[in-house]
Amino acid sequence: MYGRPAVAPVSRAPALEVSGYSGVVRAPVSGRCMLASRATSRRGAGVALCPGEGQRRQLHLPVIFRAGRSPLPQLLAIGPTTVPPTVAVGPTPDGVVRTVDLPILMYHHVGDVPAGADSIRRGLTVSESNFRAQMAYLRDSGYEPVTLAALVQHLAVGAPLPERPVIITLDDGYRDAYDVAFPVLKEYGFVATLFLVTAPIDEGSHEFVTWDQVREMHSAGIEMGAHSYTHPDLRGQSTDYLVWQIVGSKEAIEERIEEPVRFLAYPSGAYDENVVRVVRSAGFWGAVTIESGCRHSEATLWTLSRIRVQPQDGVKGLASKLEACLDR
Repeated sequence: MYGRPAVAPVSRAPALEVSGYSGVVRAPVSGRCMLASRATSRRGAGVALCPGEGQRRQLHLPVIFRAGRSPLPQLLAIGPTTVPPTVAVGPTPDGVVRTVDLPILMYHHVGDVPAGADSIRRGLTVSESNFRAQMAYLRDSGYEPVTLAALVQHLAVGAPLPERPVIITLDDGYRDAYDVAFPVLKEYGFVATLFLVTAPIDEGSHEFVTWDQVREMHSAGIEMGAHSYTHPDLRGQSTDYLVWQIVGSKEAIEERIEEPVRFLAYPSGAYDENVVRVVRSAGFWGAVTIESGCRHSEATLWTLSRIRVQPQDGVKGLASKLEACLDR
């Protein structure tokens, strides 16, 4: 378990010395709920979470703690505002109900399996040769990779999609996403979505990408998504903990790429009603699971299904999974 960032009490405003970490500040509120702008955001986007009946005296605000300064004076200067219990997020629908069959491929590691790797690591690793061959197959078969944002815009307002769209996702933010997968994606001119667990990036783990690499990939068209702070099971957790894990991860990525992060991958695909509520309240447009399928609608944006690509699949296995999913 990665160490939890400091939680600063409102009674004093210390100069926090934890650099690069995400955290939560508890601020007292009057009224039902307070809508606050992010203290450290260049874009000023806000988040509002309305606690339950027994918690109305607290608001859980995600912040980026930067060395040498505290966000608390800015937070305390923001006055209370009444907002509806449910915060509307995402594009405004035009009232048309749409359904689309669009495969979302799920990868984790791409590259060689290290010596002595356990069964979990082996099961999550697609070789570079298989990955390259699968990307070639997608291109030769007329598939055109798009982003999750393109999927949402199509479902919400009918924005056009290619004739054979596909979404490529890579979970966790392992270093091989940059070292191995990214060069192949660039070679084929493909976009993809990379879901980041942010604690090991903050800590400089050599097994994960760096923030500089995240910025480079984002600049090249890779869509960045959140995958929590430390990759725990989010089910049954308090709202405070969920905000720290989900919104803290979102804020950490946004601070680096200077754009909103709109999608989350549930850690291990696990979620419950409260997890979805926090995700919706935090301004995400959707979230992906590990459930199998490729039919999507506006009603499934918080439980988007994917196709798991496994080590043994190769081109034939991927083709078979795509055909089976699209024929359902």
